[in-house]
Amino acid sequence: MNVNIESFQKPNHLNEKFVIKWSNTYKRLEILEKSGIKTYSIRQKAIQFLKNKCIEYSKEKKCYICKPIKGYNKTYYEMRPKIIHYNGEKIKTFDCTCQFYNKVVKNSHPYLVCSHVLALKLQLKIWNWENVRNRET
Repeated sequence: MNVNIESFQKPNHLNEKFVIKWSNTYKRLEILEKSGIKTYSIRQKAIQFLKNKCIEYSKEKKCYICKPIKGYNKTYYEMRPKIIHYNGEKIKTFDCTCQFYNKVVKNSHPYLVCSHVLALKLQLKIWNWENVRNRET
């Protein structure tokens, strides 16, 4: 389920508004939504994690952390990289310690992710974009 993202014009700054146009993971979730798998709330919550700057890397724990949104919840979730093999394709993704990931995502469609993992993948794309732009200037 490769998604062509080359048709979008590159913005100067990548943020939570523009990053979704450059994310195969986000596009795959939109496709899953059209096939009947509910992903709208996953996508919306991931954007909220980005807006609230909830994603960071913990050197101490050697994993990524999704901090809680203030006033929404109080739980920190840990995410670690993993690779899934599906239809001859290697999918780079992350395990998450959240309940939704462990009860639903693990045993579901390989392109399904929780909101924490989606937020992390979007944040990594933003960080990478900023690093590339900084090197260019």
